Amino acid sequence: KYSKFSFRKFFFLKQQKNSGETTDQLRQTKKKQEVKDLSSQVNALLRESTKDAIPRETAIRLLKVTCPFLGANQPVSKRLAAFEWIISVFRLKQDQIEDEFPWLMLQVFSAINLDENEKVRKSGMNCLTEIANLNDKTFDTFIEMLYSSLNEISAREDRQKVAFVVRKLCEKLGGEKIYLKLGSRLIFHQETAAKIATIQLLNLLLGTAPELHDFRRKLRERPSEVMDNFNTVWKAWISCPISSLCLALLGRRYQLAYSTVKTLAEMNLNSAHLCEIDRLIQLLESPGFTWLRFELLEKPPALIASLRGILMILPQSKAFDLLQKRLSLIPSEEPFNPNSSSSQISSDDLALSKMLSKKINL
Repeated sequence: KYSKFSFRKFFFLKQQKNSGETTDQLRQTKKKQEVKDLSSQVNALLRESTKDAIPRETAIRLLKVTCPFLGANQPVSKRLAAFEWIISVFRLKQDQIEDEFPWLMLQVFSAINLDENEKVRKSGMNCLTEIANLNDKTFDTFIEMLYSSLNEISAREDRQKVAFVVRKLCEKLGGEKIYLKLGSRLIFHQETAAKIATIQLLNLLLGTAPELHDFRRKLRERPSEVMDNFNTVWKAWISCPISSLCLALLGRRYQLAYSTVKTLAEMNLNSAHLCEIDRLIQLLESPGFTWLRFELLEKPPALIASLRGILMILPQSKAFDLLQKRLSLIPSEEPFNPNSSSSQISSDDLALSKMLSKKINL
């Protein structure tokens, strides 16, 4: 009843080539629709037959037969049907097939990442989020899978695709939840180029993605819970000091930002660091930082000093001219004095600054 052979046959239903008896376009269209309707009916009947209790082994067999049809080389109809089957089997046997979730989520994520069709992506997102939301264990499995996938990104085109998927996952599962879980993982992973690239990508999304607007707004607040969230992300970001600077600005920790700029000034900066600072300046001109640019009218001394400190670090370039032009719009203000009472860094931010300095020295 559930043999691999009979189940696969459903996916290979296709319209037979016209025998040449007629060239009428309307008849061809009608035949094509009839095959499509038949395929849908067979699919519905097959899924109906699995609603009864089926053994765990059968459920796993169905998943393993279905997943190959998620490939980008398959027709859209097959990929959509495959996602429907995965969700059906998951809902039927979710408590018995948890051991299969790691490879299953990876298959679904890869299919979403490689696909350009909007319907397929939407169906894949729904499938992935339903599995990830089952319980805390499956969500942790999902985070591990997501982190591994982010670490394996190489080409620029792949980064853009994964960035799109991460944005949509943040929209469905909650950006704050995903970032805090990823941050907790990043803290304990070894320092590698892949880890730095992952932090840079996540930082870029945090600063620009509309799906993370609420999380950005929360990071600017100062309740104890929000401060704990900021500290979690900061500890993850300190492997990449320019991303840390961006986070400090994003969280309105201007004294911390100034301290971070001073730390950068003492580093042996290379061309990669300077390129990152260039990207940071471009980020400051994005819609995600509109509030910060407007806040310059209030002339926060530590913020202005931080931005001018970045100017002092940068060589003369387009990014230098862009930031200098922005700062020239600020009305004249009193020079920033880091030792004045109003500019003193808080004890919490001082601890975070020391954490960054220690990390860089190591």
